[in-house]
Amino acid sequence: EQLFQIEEGLTQKQIYDRLRLAGILRDWMVGHLFMGESICPVRLKFIANLKAMPLLYDHTPMRPHPLIRRYPLLKNFNSMPLEALFYVAAFRKIEDLKTSDDSPFAHAFYLYLLILGFFNKLVVQQTEQNGFDQFQKITVNGVRSASERTYLRRFDQINGNQCDYLGFIEGRFSPQKSASKNRRLIKNILQGFAKHLQDKDFDFDQSRDISKKSEERLQLRLTAHFIKKADKVEEQGIKVRHHHLRLELEQKGQALLAARLNSGIIKKYVTGIDAAANEMHAPPEVFAPIFRLFRRRGFVHFTYHVGEDFVHLISGIRAIHEAIHFLDLRAGNRSGHATAIGIDPKLWLSVTGGRVVLTKQEWLDDLLFAYDRLKEAKERPPHISLHKIHDRIEELGHQIYKRHLPITILKKAWAFRKIDPLVACYTERNRTEKLIFEDQDEWGTVIKARKSHAEALRLFSEYHQAAFSKRGAELIEADHKLFNMESLLELQRSVLQDLHDRQIVIESMPSSNVRISFYNDYSQHHIWRWLERKGEPSPAVCLATDDPGIFATSIFNEYAHIFEGLTMKEGKSSDEAMTILKRLVINAKTFRFK
Repeated sequence: EQLFQIEEGLTQKQIYDRLRLAGILRDWMVGHLFMGESICPVRLKFIANLKAMPLLYDHTPMRPHPLIRRYPLLKNFNSMPLEALFYVAAFRKIEDLKTSDDSPFAHAFYLYLLILGFFNKLVVQQTEQNGFDQFQKITVNGVRSASERTYLRRFDQINGNQCDYLGFIEGRFSPQKSASKNRRLIKNILQGFAKHLQDKDFDFDQSRDISKKSEERLQLRLTAHFIKKADKVEEQGIKVRHHHLRLELEQKGQALLAARLNSGIIKKYVTGIDAAANEMHAPPEVFAPIFRLFRRRGFVHFTYHVGEDFVHLISGIRAIHEAIHFLDLRAGNRSGHATAIGIDPKLWLSVTGGRVVLTKQEWLDDLLFAYDRLKEAKERPPHISLHKIHDRIEELGHQIYKRHLPITILKKAWAFRKIDPLVACYTERNRTEKLIFEDQDEWGTVIKARKSHAEALRLFSEYHQAAFSKRGAELIEADHKLFNMESLLELQRSVLQDLHDRQIVIESMPSSNVRISFYNDYSQHHIWRWLERKGEPSPAVCLATDDPGIFATSIFNEYAHIFEGLTMKEGKSSDEAMTILKRLVINAKTFRFK
């Protein structure tokens, strides 16, 4: 899909041939610039024909930079500064050319840049591409894997050529399914970091940590980044939603804890737990058991990426609420993105065109959440009918579960979703649960729920059964007339108040939001609403990059976008803008996962 977006009919063989051509062109140009070798116009014209080029020129794309082959003393430099040196020399050469010159070098360099621009589309999300699916195509295409085997180049890229760009890096890695694979992955990351710092004493196997002197320049901490995946509801014998993902999270969580058990270095560097990826694939409830597991094992730093991509605005607001309460986020924890409680509802409605199609179950959940929040609001929005919302909730409940269900039971069953259904819905696991997971208290939670709200727990169990989930998956159109702008703003404010009261930090990522969410440019971003603090709850905000490679950004760029917006859009003076940026920096230092 990604290749055909770039160029219809594009094949991997064509990509490989273009990379080979780029390698040959760079060899010729480096020889011309630094060794005085000539570029033959006839040969250049000939190899530009990709069909003829492979027959005559052998080139291995991953061999060292041509500057290293010509100057062996440069072997300790990685390719980034060498490529920069090549560009400086190339542009100087072009500046010396006369306008009328028909230079083979200029032709070669132009073709080289065309190939670079083409390849860039495989690793950087383009401005015309929007949404999480576009982002995810790049994360899974494997193109970046070759450059990430040692991680040194990633640290060099993040921290800049002078290696004094940052004071603290919080990196994310995806946990593996065995303790040995986790150790190997973390070892590779830390070895790359030690090489970046030129700390020769670091030895992961001998438990020799990075020196304190090196850490004074730059610190690193890692957050385990569990991935949301789509449910496999078509398989027979599956009793709970996201059955496979829940089992995978169990396995990876235990494997990470095992890797950390006897390693002081891993304990020091792996300090946070996160869950991210496509929000449409898995809701917060799926990650509640694994978050509880790590909290019981001593972790205090948690974040959850939520409310960036959503079908309906209320769905996005509800997802943030569920992340707070199902995952038991506490003071100092973070909510990543949280776009749904920042975006202007009018902007969202204009982007969606006023018509939203979603599943019956999702709309039922949205209505339950909205009804509960609006009913408890200190100042209920005018012209909002809670009776109509109430009636629609009971109607949808009857359509899905084929019986009348009071709203109190529906609400309690929804609240029970933080319970682990692998325990609550699998009677064969009940006995082993007490023996194997004694410290998790999951079984005790189920027993308590059964005694206090048996009917709601029964409904919770039905929610996970195939027959009910199939009916809940039927598509309907959202009833927009049930809500007005004031009610949507009140729902946003109520969740903002939750974050504020619990001292949960919003981790805002402007570039990611512009590419994935509902915005055309940075001026539309919701962060201005949070920074202005005009009579609304004001949780702390800090900036992050999300994936700096795919979004072609850095933390410096994110601060620069905010500074530009404050001065150009909001009319702040430079001093006023810098005061706000300093507050964001203080928040980042205060709430980092150290």
